[in-house]
Amino acid sequence: GKKIKAEMDKQCEVFVSGAVKNGLTKKHASEIFDLVAKFAGYGFNKSHAAAYALIGYHTAYLKANYPIEFMVALLNNDIHDTDKINAFIQEAKRMQINILPPTINQSNALFTVEHDAEGNKAIRYGLCAIKAVGRQAMNELVQIRQTMGEFTDIFDFADKCGNNIINKRQCENLIRSGSFDAIDDNRHKLFNSIEQIIKYATLANNARQSSQVSLFAADSQVDIKPKLADIQDWPDREKLTNEFNAFGFYLSKHPLDEFQSFLDKEKIISSSNFDNLANDQNIKLAGVIIRHKQRSGKNGRFAMFNLSDRFGVYEVNMYDDE
Repeated sequence: GKKIKAEMDKQCEVFVSGAVKNGLTKKHASEIFDLVAKFAGYGFNKSHAAAYALIGYHTAYLKANYPIEFMVALLNNDIHDTDKINAFIQEAKRMQINILPPTINQSNALFTVEHDAEGNKAIRYGLCAIKAVGRQAMNELVQIRQTMGEFTDIFDFADKCGNNIINKRQCENLIRSGSFDAIDDNRHKLFNSIEQIIKYATLANNARQSSQVSLFAADSQVDIKPKLADIQDWPDREKLTNEFNAFGFYLSKHPLDEFQSFLDKEKIISSSNFDNLANDQNIKLAGVIIRHKQRSGKNGRFAMFNLSDRFGVYEVNMYDDE
């Protein structure tokens, strides 16, 4: 009868009448059944509740005393779940923990604890939490960097890694995420030069496999590095859109940040507060449209919108008569 009111009401009559036959008062029997019904909603036996309480105590202790290490552990445990990563990142920011962006010369494959420019502990974003880059490839990339030294430019990166580790799609999202900013902060230029970068990586890989003298040696008389496109970087909003495509959420900042004072004035509700709202409550929302679909139902046409605010992505439906 869990969550089925009609069935619970029926069982209440059976229980109370049986209890009265066994000598209880109707009032007492009804009170006992109310307790049973409440437990049926969502209850634990004592051994189960004790185990949950112990885990709750341990995790609360870790979060209170080792907050950065605790958040890193959570992020790495769900490193391929975009929604959970976003939730944990927002919680870390709420706790005033600095999130350092991914960078090809400092990030590991997983999230790590690192000290920021002021010497405070921070969380460094893990490379394999970027969409479509692959954990094994990022582990190999980090191993190459540790063995052969930091990457000095995009072609040094292509030379050391070769096309057996990186491909076009991986390069696209590494660029979108800003992972190459430390060696070249013009993301638009790098993105438009991916074909040349991959071709250069292929040549480097073929040269190693053929056991010939490397064309990329420091004393080479021939400079075969292709010339990158001379174009301006993406404007800020386009950068943010590309970051969203790489992470699945906005990391460095959100397009709504510049309107925060207006949102506060208009009492806009954020997605982080949805659980605290009544079902029939009228609220104001604000979000950036991520995607939308149109559908037809028995009540006419409607559109489904996926919107993003600073705390996550949520869905809103809009009907013809609205």
